[in-house]
Amino acid sequence: LQILVLALIKTAGGLWVAFTLSVCVVLLIPFRRGQRWALWSVPLLIMAQFVAPMPAMTLVSLSTPATPPWAFSFFGLGTVLFALVVTVTERQRG
Repeated sequence: LQILVLALIKTAGGLWVAFTLSVCVVLLIPFRRGQRWALWSVPLLIMAQFVAPMPAMTLVSLSTPATPPWAFSFFGLGTVLFALVVTVTERQRG
C-alpha cells in the first residue's frame, strides 16, 4: 500500500509540474501577444490544478480522520475566479 501511495504522490507532483509549465508557456507566448483564447486558458488550467485533487480529498475526508486542505483549495479557486472577472472586465473597458 505504501508503494502505491508513493507512486500516486509522485504522479501528482509530476502533473503539477506539467500544469505549471503549460501555464508558463501560455503566459510567455500567446498571452503576451494578446490572443483572446489565452485569457481564458490560463485561469482554466489553474482552476484544474485546484479541482483535480478534490475527489481524492473527498475520499480522505470520508475514509480517515485526516483533514485535507479544503480552505487552501477553495481560496485558490476563489482567487483565480476573482482575477478572471477583473481581467475580463478590464479588457472590455479598454
